[in-house]
Amino acid sequence: MARRRTKRSVDRQAARSRKKRQTHKKRKARKSRKSHKTRSTYRHGLIEAIGKWFPGQFFSRWSVTAGVRWSPQRLFWMAILMAWSAEQTLEGRFDATRDVLRSLFPKWPLGKTYTGWYEAQLKWIEPLQPALKKRLRQQIEAQAGRHWLREGWCAFAVDGSRVECPRTLSNEEELKCAGREKTGPQLPLGKPVI
Repeated sequence: MARRRTKRSVDRQAARSRKKRQTHKKRKARKSRKSHKTRSTYRHGLIEAIGKWFPGQFFSRWSVTAGVRWSPQRLFWMAILMAWSAEQTLEGRFDATRDVLRSLFPKWPLGKTYTGWYEAQLKWIEPLQPALKKRLRQQIEAQAGRHWLREGWCAFAVDGSRVECPRTLSNEEELKCAGREKTGPQLPLGKPVI
């Protein structure tokens, strides 16, 4: 009789732990669905916002060899998102941004190293930069419409950010310090585009 009670209590305990695991799995699945919905909404909003100013067709003017990992469009997206990254190092920014790009565009084959992206950027910067500037200027002017000129003047404002740079002698000479004591050199990110 003592064995039966023991077996029953073991069965009850096993049933309880099974039920606990199932409940835990259900909670985890619910959480995953919620976070997936959030990512999905964010994903489409970000693609739509940037795509409004720089649609995929804009980048189709440059021919790219098949199998190239860093096309002009992918370079642009990586650069724009890296500028907004909160990571402290360039490699950290690259890795975090690469993860974001992989979730935004799952079918895009991306390069794996910061060095590869940097070298591809050097190759494409000359044809890309003037075209990107021109496109941005045209888009801003079109957005302003009849308010572009006011009494013959084009008024605009710029909001800037600064990024902390390593305290090297060359950085301190070139970039200067931010005006307060004990601050290192900083690189301004905002500048007028018009």
